[in-house]
Amino acid sequence: MEISDYSIDVNKIKTLGKELFSYLDSLQEEDRKIWQENFQLYQPDKIMVEKLDSLMKNFNGTIIVYSAAWCKDCRRHVPALAKTLSLLNKKPEVYVRSGFKTDPLNKARKWRIPPSPPEIEELNVTNIPTFILYDGAGNEIGRIIEHPRQSIEADLVEILEKYEKKKS
Repeated sequence: MEISDYSIDVNKIKTLGKELFSYLDSLQEEDRKIWQENFQLYQPDKIMVEKLDSLMKNFNGTIIVYSAAWCKDCRRHVPALAKTLSLLNKKPEVYVRSGFKTDPLNKARKWRIPPSPPEIEELNVTNIPTFILYDGAGNEIGRIIEHPRQSIEADLVEILEKYEKKKS
């Protein structure tokens, strides 16, 4: 989990991505079944969900998720995010950027661009899934890279609590 002062045109990324649940619905049938099963199996921590729900009342930002259908970690953690957010009263905007391909012939680059999203180098997306939280002004306020430290919901709470403290 990292916090930076980096700013990006989140609206542009949103137009290039898909809303979280639309993305999950758009997966090929085999992948969609795995993701749906993981969504159903994930049991978010109720106390963390309550804290997250409270923090979301003041959050007017966006979460951008960098993911791929073939990625095992994405198959586990993106449905966990979706399940957690489905339990909130105020849901943040969440968009998924996908289409990642590795570049095994080029040691200087991890991802082949295209088809991988072009902004991943600028944003230093080295592993997927990467969940980046932006405030309403497009400033990055934190990220979860590949695996949550505790859980998706606990890590989101930690990021948003740090953000709230920084604002005050």
